[in-house]
Amino acid sequence: MAEEMNMALDEALAPLRELFDSKAKTEKQAKLQEMRQVDEEKLKSENDKAKAIVEAKCIQLQQQYDVDYRIWQDRVHELKAQSKAWKTQSLCPHCGESMGLFRFFVSCKECKKKASEQLPLPLEPQEPQLPTFIPNKLDESNYILKDYESYVRSGEKPRVTIAGIDWVILDVQGKKVLLIAEKVLEKRPYHQYRRNDITWESCTLRRYLNDEFYNKLGVVKDAVAETRNSNPNNLWYGTNGGNVTIDKVFLLSLDELVKYFGDSGKFRSKSTDGEVYDEHNVARIAKDSRGEARMWWLRSPGEHMFNFKDGFGSGAAGVKYGGAVDVYGNGVDYDDSYIRPALWLNL
Repeated sequence: MAEEMNMALDEALAPLRELFDSKAKTEKQAKLQEMRQVDEEKLKSENDKAKAIVEAKCIQLQQQYDVDYRIWQDRVHELKAQSKAWKTQSLCPHCGESMGLFRFFVSCKECKKKASEQLPLPLEPQEPQLPTFIPNKLDESNYILKDYESYVRSGEKPRVTIAGIDWVILDVQGKKVLLIAEKVLEKRPYHQYRRNDITWESCTLRRYLNDEFYNKLGVVKDAVAETRNSNPNNLWYGTNGGNVTIDKVFLLSLDELVKYFGDSGKFRSKSTDGEVYDEHNVARIAKDSRGEARMWWLRSPGEHMFNFKDGFGSGAAGVKYGGAVDVYGNGVDYDDSYIRPALWLNL
């Protein structure tokens, strides 16, 4: 049973290990080359069939042109011979009607044309535009395995699919990898009820992520590392961030957001609207499975909020639809923000 679980875990983590482990990379590259050979043979067969179809079409078009040209030649020869015969008989060279002695100076009463006018002939058939066969080629990029270092050199963040979720790799430390969900996964409040003393440690969203969501990861949860998360106070409003927590699954903090999604320096000075708009907005945009941009929570506290109905309540920071960072945040019971879980995985 344990061996089967280990095999299942190895299979689940294979897309990730192929980026780092030399043996896994070698095995994956060999598989890619085998796949390339199969695809190449399949493509050659498809190209041969397509080429035969194009060549047959060319032959058909050329044969039809040859027939049309011969018919045209025969018709032109026929019309010229008939016109010449009418001329020798002092008839209209166009229609064969009698024109008398003054045929070179008057128009034919029947066709209204003068004998000196050029004989109208049918248009010569146009040579056909023959189709050209252009063979399809393999996209070689499909058979090149990019490792983590090549992604880093190109400035990209590698993506992997694990436990049915698409993840972005944010960091690598030794044998551990930090992942964040590429898309927002679901809509949830930071805390189920409006209260004035909610921190990341006590919120219902943390309990959900480290229990129900964690268990949805299946065999992969055995590779999830426990993470000691500091929870600093809000950098603009000084709101209490709470105690250090030990998490399996968590949300990024404001500090981590800046670290992994870009630092424009604007977080160092408080804005009047409680938000940061900068050149990293696009990188912070997260969409749902339908491709719609959504707001997503951070674990950092926002400002304490007040309304006349519910009184004071805690807030939590987040990222807005367009990628701006909402340092002021929303009330913890706000129910139109989504989650992008993050976790450290042991390789």
